[in-house]
Amino acid sequence: MEKAHEGYEVKDIDQPAGIVKVAVCKDSGKLPTALCARDPRGNRVYEELFIEGTQPTGLCENHVLVQVNRINGKLKTDNTPPGLVEDRVYVKKAIANPLAKDFQYTLITATDDTAVAPTVDIPVTPTIPITPTTPTTPTTPTTPTKKT
Repeated sequence: MEKAHEGYEVKDIDQPAGIVKVAVCKDSGKLPTALCARDPRGNRVYEELFIEGTQPTGLCENHVLVQVNRINGKLKTDNTPPGLVEDRVYVKKAIANPLAKDFQYTLITATDDTAVAPTVDIPVTPTIPITPTTPTTPTTPTTPTKKT
């Protein structure tokens, strides 16, 4: 196209009346939420032109925020240690295709299987009486003698 436009000046075209520019989510085609910009693939928000009155009015429901175990990547349960919990954004799909390039970003269903260690009360009472001992006086080291 550069060759076809060679010698012509750049001219902006006025937007026709009745056309509106609206930010939408690339995945849902709906109005974006803050989560659309936090997609692990990068910001999924872009601007689209619509005939006035046909623009989307509903909010994106594809991007969801979930709490996961940051070590194993599974959904948090009551047994997940608080220090391992982190928020992550995933994409909710009706059918998640494992062969799709973005499969790793689809909402997970596996729950954290971290087991809580049982608590055991062990009494700590000495069975052998402890008596303090006095340290012995250190002996003076002897110097080795030379053999001739």
